[in-house]
Amino acid sequence: MNKTERNNWKRFLLKLISFVLILVVLDFAFGAILEYFYWNHNGDRYARHLQYTVKEADEDLIIMGSSHAMRSINPAILEQKTGIKSYNAAQAAQSILFHNALLPVLLERHKPSIIVLELAAWELDYMPIHYDRLSFLLPYYKDYSEVRQTVDLRSRFENLKMLSRIYPYNSSILTILQNVLTGRENPPLGNGFDTHPTVMKIDPNEKIAISDSAIAAGMNQQLRQDSLKLAALIDFCQTANKQGTELIVVMTPKLKTLGINSISLKNISKILNAQNIPLLNYSRDPEFLQHPEWFYDRSHLNTEGAEHFSHKLADTLKALINKNSDYTISQKMNETPDPG
Repeated sequence: MNKTERNNWKRFLLKLISFVLILVVLDFAFGAILEYFYWNHNGDRYARHLQYTVKEADEDLIIMGSSHAMRSINPAILEQKTGIKSYNAAQAAQSILFHNALLPVLLERHKPSIIVLELAAWELDYMPIHYDRLSFLLPYYKDYSEVRQTVDLRSRFENLKMLSRIYPYNSSILTILQNVLTGRENPPLGNGFDTHPTVMKIDPNEKIAISDSAIAAGMNQQLRQDSLKLAALIDFCQTANKQGTELIVVMTPKLKTLGINSISLKNISKILNAQNIPLLNYSRDPEFLQHPEWFYDRSHLNTEGAEHFSHKLADTLKALINKNSDYTISQKMNETPDPG
């Protein structure tokens, strides 16, 4: 290699190093800006509810789960009927992986007396989206070891990606920009309940309430069970028990029949039975099957349906909490408890 070639290589390396340094500085600067706005001026209601759950929630009854809980369980009704201050910490499209990472973070700061955990019958099925959605926990990655262990399940490179200061907030960039550019103030936080008033459009010729025999014949296809989710559910139950927090698991009403006879539901019931944790399975409650107008899609209640369900669940919880009724918790598959 002659002198000219060596000089060319040196210039190239200097330009490359300069380029990398510029990227590092920009990443640090924009990451710092995103971090500030994420924690102080974030219009994303889900992010703000997660912040509240981790940093501030002091209610004695905490609801955890997916959009089925977020749309279906009104903590104001639970609080009114049980006399226990309540908050809905559910997050859309999240699974037991997310809940199990969040629980020890919550309990480290605040120990509620009761946790109502909403699960779907298909909760333990393997679904890639549930790993993708763990990105919602990225802003908490550096501060909580439980979060790191869970987020690292997304890929083997998560710890390397976290070297970027922008990466933890990349899913919030558009929301943050919209807030900054419009000058919009964050709306009141509320109690975590997110109602949906729309009524589902139904074909009048469509049969809504499917018989048990039809379900057994046509809905028995099984998805692969996720061993990490199964372990997460066991860990969640054990963590709550160790902390002296009473855990009650709920399945909300649904018109869809996916998972009703699934291995996932059987595994959920087996785990809960082994730890003497009640399962309130309303997934095929006849009262709700007879009222499709209470749904805005096949697996989510609308505003009217959520009000009916919240009152029914609150009555059941009150009976369980007071220990003064003859109400028996049903842990049988496809059987809906009726508090009478």
